[in-house]
Amino acid sequence: MTAAQPPETDLDALFAQWAAAPVAGASVDVAAILALPQERAAPARVGAWRPALMAASLALVVAVGGWIGFSDRFASPPTQIAVVSPSAEAAVGEAEAFALVFTPTAAEEDLI
Repeated sequence: MTAAQPPETDLDALFAQWAAAPVAGASVDVAAILALPQERAAPARVGAWRPALMAASLALVVAVGGWIGFSDRFASPPTQIAVVSPSAEAAVGEAEAFALVFTPTAAEEDLI
């Protein structure tokens, strides 16, 4: 047996009281709003972006031209990698193949 809840704790009753409550400051003075200076859209400036576009394109041409001009000057020489042919690897024993692969070169020894 459940007792009926009092209306103060019933959620629907609380919402009904809230909706029926008077709202303070609900009136809007339209005449006061219209008397204020209104913001107007700025006139369109056709072609205002052209100087900026020309400056950006000139900067791009200078940057790409410099990059192309200096790319050959600072390029590193091609690196050659020692390659053991499969026929030479098949002729040597397993231990010699291991030594060919894992023995450091003179340049690697100097680095170590």
